[in-house]
Amino acid sequence: MTISQPSFKPLVGIGATTPTITNLSLPTVNTEVSHILAANLKTIIIRNRDKADMQLAFVITESATKYLTIKAGAVISLERLEFSGQILYIQSPKISIVEILELS
Repeated sequence: MTISQPSFKPLVGIGATTPTITNLSLPTVNTEVSHILAANLKTIIIRNRDKADMQLAFVITESATKYLTIKAGAVISLERLEFSGQILYIQSPKISIVEILELS
């Protein structure tokens, strides 16, 4: 019996072929954690596994002042991106795990 890896077909219109899943730990409440986004990022999907609010920013220290709030239980999906090496800063008022799916 032969077992093969499933192939990942590009998403129509965005040319993404490489999926990366990250489970990012937020071990301390209200403390910023950074995540370097994949090179040539086309799509990103983010959710909090522990159903906690999150604050997202693209500038260090701004996840407490200038941020996008993702409410508990919500999922954010950003598509048709052209990011390379961008850093995402995330914090939450609850110790939690953030699930990140990147397609590049």
